[in-house]
Amino acid sequence: MAKSITPASIICFSLCLCAFAGARERMRFPPPATEARHNWETCEPEAEYVDSVELQRAMDYLKGALDDPKTPDEKEDRIKFACLIRNGRMIWPNSSTPRGQGSGLNTRCQIYSATKTFGTGVLGLLIDQGLADLDMPANPIIDIDLSQDDGGGEKEYPVYDTITLRHLATFTDGYGDVRPKWPDPGMYYPFDPEPPLFAPPGSRFAYNSSSQLLSYCMTKLIYNHFSQPPYSWNKEECNLDHYFEKFIASRIGIARSSWRWSNEFPNPGEHDIDLSNPEGLDIRPISQSMFMSAAALARWGHLFLNRGKWDGKQIISRSFVDEATTVRVPAQIEPHNRNAGYREAPGRYGYMWWLNGYGGWTPNGAKDPSVLRLPDVPPRTGPTTGIYAAQGYQSNLCVVIHTLNAAGVEVQANMVFVRASAGVSTDGRHSTPGKFTSAEYNNFLKMLGDAILPQAVP
Repeated sequence: MAKSITPASIICFSLCLCAFAGARERMRFPPPATEARHNWETCEPEAEYVDSVELQRAMDYLKGALDDPKTPDEKEDRIKFACLIRNGRMIWPNSSTPRGQGSGLNTRCQIYSATKTFGTGVLGLLIDQGLADLDMPANPIIDIDLSQDDGGGEKEYPVYDTITLRHLATFTDGYGDVRPKWPDPGMYYPFDPEPPLFAPPGSRFAYNSSSQLLSYCMTKLIYNHFSQPPYSWNKEECNLDHYFEKFIASRIGIARSSWRWSNEFPNPGEHDIDLSNPEGLDIRPISQSMFMSAAALARWGHLFLNRGKWDGKQIISRSFVDEATTVRVPAQIEPHNRNAGYREAPGRYGYMWWLNGYGGWTPNGAKDPSVLRLPDVPPRTGPTTGIYAAQGYQSNLCVVIHTLNAAGVEVQANMVFVRASAGVSTDGRHSTPGKFTSAEYNNFLKMLGDAILPQAVP
């Protein structure tokens, strides 16, 4: 017998639609930043269903975790360059935040290896524009001389012809090159091939082994396309800095004054990175040379939280964002050096994004069973679950938080947490102290989850 639609069911259905629409409308996008203002809408944590007392407790915990007992407090930044966004509104710092905390959001900081995610973000856009493909071999793009010195025509390291952009984006390429000891000139010259670290490509993982090779490939692809009509960029514009400004930064409202993709290390004007190439192109390294404010970095995280879309416009394709932020280095892939810190990456690494996944190695072999990187935080099992992060030296973080555990229950968090480091100490050389352990990282995120309040249901 056919069922009739009652007035009560119509009301219930309407309420569900309103609830869905309300949830969708909760996601906000800030207007473009200016030189003076970051223009994030700010609100009290309770306006986004977060307990302000519990949130401040979490931030104070992080502040304590980042304390270096050997450094006077006035010389530490800790959480001066930090913020928390939920549903596109800044809920920390807020009106009750202790003085000094979160007070440097517009200060441009060196974010070190968090730069890597900007590199793979550019790669994703080049793919979207049809100029690249993850399985595209690298050597035909940049044409590194692999011939033997005897002039016989044989290639010295033919395995390098099989390295693809995918291998470079996951540090599974095995490329070896000459690198003078830091800080000698030529520190990052990556185009003089040495015997491979391992073979074949894809068989092992070696963090930070060849990021500048990917920089060169992308710069060459930009030059080949955009130096021609109808764009006709001059050679000085055919670099990652200009490309990022044109197609990403300007579209998500990052003020030009709040960031710089440098070709110098560790600080502008201090040490030129030698990335000489036959074309004379201006190669901006993706390893660690981005300078950006915390408020601007939060926009980058918010773009990825929304899977590449910004206020209704798809900036980077959803498919690439989802792929880049899920596991691309399987747990069974052995680290090139089992004693290195990067042995934790297999099973927890995407296209230069760090994930909360299962994996990990010890000097004696793979962890068995594989363990969750952050045990009190939901794993990254899909495009809208768990967390992933851009991470850099001295605890530079841009953490994209889809879900957290609130009182033991997984809930939608829709958060972006940023903590940046000024990048300059009193000697003008190294970043100010600010390291914390994986256990402290886990505890901080657990405390963030416990600060989320139950939301009213219509």
